Amino acid sequence: MCQFYMAYKDREDEIIQSGIGQLETAYKKIPFKLSWTHYQILMRIEDKDERDFYEKEAIRSYWNVSTLKRQFHSSFTYSVCTGICRAGG
Repeated sequence: MCQFYMAYKDREDEIIQSGIGQLETAYKKIPFKLSWTHYQILMRIEDKDERDFYEKEAIRSYWNVSTLKRQFHSSFTYSVCTGICRAGG
């Protein structure tokens, strides 16, 4: 849990702990849209921009944990997308 906090402390106001009676309301407000296993992979990425990139891509593309691991370990996706952004495309 400490590693999660250190990786996402800039989003501290978005981290909530909810009781059973608050779940429906909490799920509407939760900005963390991936599973805990996804975040266990993501919080090992030291570079914040790269971590944010993979989090957004995993949400947008509905990546399961295996796909997230594969994409991260290949580094191809991040390299290509950041290269396109730097080139203006």
